[in-house]
Amino acid sequence: MKQLWIYLLIGVSAQACTKEGKRPENPFNSGNNQQPKDTTTAPDPYTIQGIHYNILKPTCANSGCHDGTFEPDFRTISSSYNTLLYRKPIKNDGTGSFAARVVPGNADLSMLWYRMTVDLGGNSGIMPLVVDPGSKWPSKKVEYLNHIRTWINNGAKDQFGNPPSLPDQLPQVLGMTVMVNGTEASRPGRYEPIQVPYGSIAEVWICFADDKSAQDALSNARINFSLDPGKYNPASAQTLLQATPARVFKSVYGQNESFLYRFSLNTNTWKLGDVIWLQLGISDGVNGNSLIPNSDALFYLKKYLAIRLI
Repeated sequence: MKQLWIYLLIGVSAQACTKEGKRPENPFNSGNNQQPKDTTTAPDPYTIQGIHYNILKPTCANSGCHDGTFEPDFRTISSSYNTLLYRKPIKNDGTGSFAARVVPGNADLSMLWYRMTVDLGGNSGIMPLVVDPGSKWPSKKVEYLNHIRTWINNGAKDQFGNPPSLPDQLPQVLGMTVMVNGTEASRPGRYEPIQVPYGSIAEVWICFADDKSAQDALSNARINFSLDPGKYNPASAQTLLQATPARVFKSVYGQNESFLYRFSLNTNTWKLGDVIWLQLGISDGVNGNSLIPNSDALFYLKKYLAIRLI
């Protein structure tokens, strides 16, 4: 169930269903890590297969919502399961009551259940926010909610009937921003490179997150630069320093987060018009050193970790 980063996009989204750009490819549709076994016949409604078949796919994976634009990703059984189980929500209630979207064995502690029954903060709406014509959700809401609650309370087993194991996921990046002369540099789009004046000293700020370790407990934070988003020289990676104090900026999800790591970048090293692609390294002490983005990362995520010299 381990995923390499943002990636992204964590939590039962409290955002409205909006779409930015082309939908990314489904990261759970290839490989051999218990990949989707979608069915064309109605499965047991109290299983993840049945919940995906009856609820998540026809009602929640509609265009602009949980179609891979952000997590949780409800396009397939496997992507649904892997972006729900033990995954930290982006937005919590006022007291931070929910540690995960789905906590096996306890629907009341699962953000998925909360978001489908309570208007988070009184202004986020109850999921699903949008119901496509033909959806059975309006007429079967009570029945479908019972299926979800029963599946969670019965242990939230996967499509093979296996109980979940507590993961130790790879560290992720929650955000990157750049400060120039005390002002935050602009980013023309959510996943577009940050625009930085050529010849300036740019302060790059990074926010990491991990499911087990606090941000300040992560180690071996590194930063690497390249003019080619597919090629980095490991020997040229430099140390990211922990800042004192940390700075608060908006994450990729629009939430205020503590950006703890920084690097001072002299843009005179490059040329006007260059796009500088960043690769970050970080370790949680368990999974080795994670590279973000890695070679398999989607291109729009690589663009988020990039700087354009203007």
